[in-house]
Amino acid sequence: MENNENKHADSFHYKEKIIVLIYHDISPNPFIKPHYTVSPEQFKNHLDALIEYGYQIISVEDLLKFSLYNHNAPLNSVVITFDDGNESFYTYAYPLLKQYGFPATNFIKVGFVGRRNKFTWDQMREMKASKMSFFSHTYNQHRLSEDGTPILKCPLFLEKQKRFETQNEYHSRIKADLQLAEKRIHEELGEQPKLLAFPFNGYNETVLEIGKEIGIELFFTSKKGTNKRNQPIINRLIVGSANHSAENLIEQIKQYHTK
Repeated sequence: MENNENKHADSFHYKEKIIVLIYHDISPNPFIKPHYTVSPEQFKNHLDALIEYGYQIISVEDLLKFSLYNHNAPLNSVVITFDDGNESFYTYAYPLLKQYGFPATNFIKVGFVGRRNKFTWDQMREMKASKMSFFSHTYNQHRLSEDGTPILKCPLFLEKQKRFETQNEYHSRIKADLQLAEKRIHEELGEQPKLLAFPFNGYNETVLEIGKEIGIELFFTSKKGTNKRNQPIINRLIVGSANHSAENLIEQIKQYHTK
């Protein structure tokens, strides 16, 4: 693509930290689900604004190297992530990201790959060749309990037995799910780092302990904040709503230049 004239491109905003953005869905009709959907035009405007204001788009693998392995990161580093493995990422986001030469990551509901409105393993392999990467959003724990608690962080009520899971049963469910997600990802996409994004930002010490036990290196939340060295729990800024203009995006990021 041809870069627009850019009076902000050489601006210094921050160093020795990385800002991570989170999107979910892209649709020509974003107001059907406005809280987590942007339009293709809106997403393009976000990318143009990031360029205009001098932010450097880096990969989640670069974030891993910076966070845990003491690699340097460019000034004004930003990572683009999506959650859920929605087919709209393949249809709308991927062509734009490929055009701009930007890497991005999608955290996938592994057990739902290839189902209605979700992209396929073949599509992921295609996208991986153009700087996209794919990691776990659990295998099948993207749900809320009846009281609205993310099931990743709480024992389930067992209807047939009329009781809640014991701590051992809860531990076994979470471990089995996270292991299966990683197994399927590595079977389909080959060797790569193990990263996990928490559904609904739901996690606890048990989840972290299990994750570390099975080799997960970075854990992605939707808690606001920046990311510095030696920080395995990653903060992300939610920017993917229908009313989130490019100007809103830049203003939101600016709040974290000095935090």
